[in-house]
Amino acid sequence: MFEEWTESSRFEEDGINIYGQSGYGSQIATATTNTSTGGLLSPQPSTVQYDFDANAELLTVERPMFSVMSLQQSLSQGRGAVTCASAANDLVLVGTSEGAVLRYSYLEDVLTLEFEVPKQSSGSGFLGGGSHGAGGPQESSRVYFVSVDPSARHVVVCARRSQGFENYYFCLAASHGSSQRKAAVAKPIGKLKGHKVTAVGWNVHGMSDSSTGPVIVGTAEGKLFELCYEDKDKKEKLLRPLFQLGDIASAPTTPAAAPHHSHAHSEGEALDGATEREAVRGVEMESWTAAGETRWFVMAVTSNRYYLFTGAGSLEVVFASYSVGSDITASFVELPGGLSDSKLQFSRANKHAERFAWLAGPGIYHGNLSLSSNHIREESYLADHALLQYPKNSEEAFANEVPVSFVATKFHFMLLYPSKLLAVNRKNEAIVFEEDLEERYGIAPGTTCRLLYSELDDSIYMYTSSELFRIDVRDEDRNMWKVLLEKNEFVEALEMCKTDQSRDQVHASHAQYLMTRGQYVSAASYFAKATLSTRFEEVTLKFVELGQQDALRTFLLARLDRLDYHDRSQKTLLATWLTELYLDRINRLEQEVVPEKGLDGELIKDSENSRVLKSYDDSVNELYAFFSDHKDSLDTYATMQMLRSYGRLNELVHYAKLIGDWESVVQHHIESGDYRAALATLRRPSVPSELRYRYAPVLLEAAPSASVSSWIEAGDLLDCRRLIPALIRYCNAAEDGMKDYSQHRAEAMRYVEYCVLELQSNDAALHDLLVSLYAIQDGDDERKLLRFFAASVTDDGKALYDTKLALRVCREAGRLRSCVQIYCTIGMYEEALALALKVDLNLAKNVAAQVEDDRDLSKKLWLMIAKHVINEGNASAGTNGDNGHHNASHNGHFREAIAFLKETDENLSIEDILPCFPDFVLIDDFKDAICETVESYNERIRELKENMEEDTTRAEQIRKQQAGLRRRSILVERDTRCSRCNLPILTASTAETFGRSPLYVFPQGTAFHRNCLLLEAAPALHQTQLQVACDLVRRIDSRCGAWSSNAVTEGELQQLLSMSKPLMASLAAAHEALSIDELQEKLDDIIAKDNPHCGEAMIKLIDKPFIEGSEIEQGVLDYWSVD
Repeated sequence: MFEEWTESSRFEEDGINIYGQSGYGSQIATATTNTSTGGLLSPQPSTVQYDFDANAELLTVERPMFSVMSLQQSLSQGRGAVTCASAANDLVLVGTSEGAVLRYSYLEDVLTLEFEVPKQSSGSGFLGGGSHGAGGPQESSRVYFVSVDPSARHVVVCARRSQGFENYYFCLAASHGSSQRKAAVAKPIGKLKGHKVTAVGWNVHGMSDSSTGPVIVGTAEGKLFELCYEDKDKKEKLLRPLFQLGDIASAPTTPAAAPHHSHAHSEGEALDGATEREAVRGVEMESWTAAGETRWFVMAVTSNRYYLFTGAGSLEVVFASYSVGSDITASFVELPGGLSDSKLQFSRANKHAERFAWLAGPGIYHGNLSLSSNHIREESYLADHALLQYPKNSEEAFANEVPVSFVATKFHFMLLYPSKLLAVNRKNEAIVFEEDLEERYGIAPGTTCRLLYSELDDSIYMYTSSELFRIDVRDEDRNMWKVLLEKNEFVEALEMCKTDQSRDQVHASHAQYLMTRGQYVSAASYFAKATLSTRFEEVTLKFVELGQQDALRTFLLARLDRLDYHDRSQKTLLATWLTELYLDRINRLEQEVVPEKGLDGELIKDSENSRVLKSYDDSVNELYAFFSDHKDSLDTYATMQMLRSYGRLNELVHYAKLIGDWESVVQHHIESGDYRAALATLRRPSVPSELRYRYAPVLLEAAPSASVSSWIEAGDLLDCRRLIPALIRYCNAAEDGMKDYSQHRAEAMRYVEYCVLELQSNDAALHDLLVSLYAIQDGDDERKLLRFFAASVTDDGKALYDTKLALRVCREAGRLRSCVQIYCTIGMYEEALALALKVDLNLAKNVAAQVEDDRDLSKKLWLMIAKHVINEGNASAGTNGDNGHHNASHNGHFREAIAFLKETDENLSIEDILPCFPDFVLIDDFKDAICETVESYNERIRELKENMEEDTTRAEQIRKQQAGLRRRSILVERDTRCSRCNLPILTASTAETFGRSPLYVFPQGTAFHRNCLLLEAAPALHQTQLQVACDLVRRIDSRCGAWSSNAVTEGELQQLLSMSKPLMASLAAAHEALSIDELQEKLDDIIAKDNPHCGEAMIKLIDKPFIEGSEIEQGVLDYWSVD
């Protein structure tokens, strides 16, 4: 069939074999079918379309949306013909003409006998499980109806017997999934005996494994029953009649709709005992809870009508409200014609009914269910209902056919005709799938054939009298976006799109649709989304030609939002264009604001202005929002220039704030005279401090108090030194004709005081600035300066300010007391005193009192004061011409000078100031002072004599104590041990050499051998002391013989002696000249001057660890470690 095969690929899915061929164009391949007598079969022939490109490579394989495969042949397993079936949750129950109900599982691929209608013989009762009675010939039964609930747990069966119809219930839940299943035990529904059940409405919300919950059963007589079966009770718990459809008067209402479910399907034979119009062909029900009560919605159909029932409470209460004689009549809709195979289906999502479909005579009546709220009329529960007429065909034979069965999928209706199987799109009523039953599947005309639907697993089955098929649905929504797009249902179409290309096409079509209706702004937003099928230039030119500035702005803004981060140039161009559009709109609106009075003098209504002003404000806010969102896309310079050219200063400030151009913001506020706003801007944390320093002179000049308060608020975040240029201009005294800067100086002083006093700044420049400000302040009060000078001194007496500068400034300002303080600070007391004598005598006395350490300088300063006092007295006396007054003045002044001696704190005596007096002065004037001086000398001599006597007494006591110490002794017990080596302190060798003091005992009772004491004291000894001690030990041992040490200390001692360096030659020569006693005394002074365990040596070793790694095992270190 195909030529030049160069490459083949095989796809296997559901038994379909697909082969690809290299070559041009496209080919159609047909899958083969493998047929067997039972079990799973390969699918029937299906058509698969291949698309090839020019390079002959396989690109796409579009699989059929609907495909049919045979699941089971010999479906009845020799038990007659298949009469009915029902599907749910991967199970298919099949009823046969010989009274059997077979169970088929698609996943398990097993066909088993589930139930057999009991047979009856004359004179005997029912026999279960298909066994034969022994009382006579048995009668066969025919299964007419079977229905399984959506969860495949409960089954209702209707069979015909000789006495009439018999109905059964059996439960599948007890044995479902068991590896060894038994046939279900059927329980006759006694109260339904004689009724032919044609429909069952299962309540998906009220059932369990052992209970059916409320179930509505419809019969061929048009009756509705409520059934509730408990499997554990082995009989029906409840069975009561609800409604007779024939009781309703023939007064049809407007159409409505219904829910969904998969039900049993009969052969469509004539119904015994009732007309076809009265038989219940389908029942569906839905329950939900609202306002604390259960509400019900029930829909039932016959061959040409559907009925609606709704209410709250129980089913009995709901249907009782529609009974004959009540005020409420049941709502129904009647369609022309009748269909014996009429069927009802609810479509559910998450167990809640959302759509309904009814197979009626003229077509499929379908719509949505609105069950979320309560409605007054039953018809209000149905929404968007419509009638889909059956498709027409040119073939004469098919043109007269009507469907015998159908299944509603999410987007299509599967229609089964006697000779055809169709799939019709629910939206556009187009045929998307068509198969000839005889040609494709070998189903001869006239063969019983029906469709089944399983809700939970969304499976569709087709069965004949002998075979079971499965209809697979793949990508049912693949082209639904196109269908919805043709109907201008753009939102739904967009939800169906799976590719960017399809979404783009939907957006473009939606935009064109809105353009034709003049909705330009909305169209612009969709044009912006259609980036693949529309050109940017075409759309923008279209809006420009139409003069739709708002739509153009919307389009550009949407396109800008969709651009990637890397498209910087495009984003900048679009953002700049949008900025100009916003500014143009704002200016146009500003020009539209009308004055309060028109040209004719009449007042203009406020509503017109209010509308324009509101649009103006909205436009400004939109521009602000645009700046906030796209500030990074704008070119700063171009945007600034544009805003300036349009005169939009407020917008310029807003944009500058967004991009962090705080310099422009501050400059704008300063030029506008809004200095507080400028200071508020500078206070922002994001504003660099550099701007504060740059604009400090201007702001301090314009708003001194606010500026200083702002700086103080910033605290140490500002560098005080960098603000000095703004403050120093106010350090000059005000001159005539110049602006008064007293407030500025006060504020500058306030800030510098804050820096020095609060921030504790030691910057000399700040201290010098504060000195200058203090010096030029108005008034003669120098207290601030004096306090400042007293505080601005370090602990070592160094001034924190430049003393030379301070001295010059204070002299120029006439602050003499401050000059005196500065002189004292720098130690120039003589200059300070000389200047203080010009100001105030008490000030001079204070200067002299400050000198305490240097007695000579203190005496000199006091003598200068004394001379000043005496000279002042002489001068005043010399100006007095009267000799009497002259003598009186001299005498008074001399007494004043004598009194001054008492204030000098004995730094001066009478003999010091005598040379200052005139040559001719009577001694009587200061005789008393001389006498007091002589007496003070005598007193001092007496005190010195007493001190000498006390010192002599103390020296004698010390000599006696030393003599006592020499005779002091300590009793040593025989068993006393050395505190270092722990050996007995007294041995035979000790007794022999006792004269050499081989042992030491301290007052605390601590005893040591000599060598042990040397080793114990070694760590606390200086290197030189240790060398001397080792040399002394060597010399003593060499002269008197080595003193035998114990084994514990011998090695340590030899190591210590070997490590010690030899002494200097001069020191070694001095030791050589000493006797043994002198050597021993010298050694005692070194090693025995203090107890090594509790004396000064131990205090010096307080930081030494108790345990060292070189001295002890690692395990002990681990024991003492602190985690």
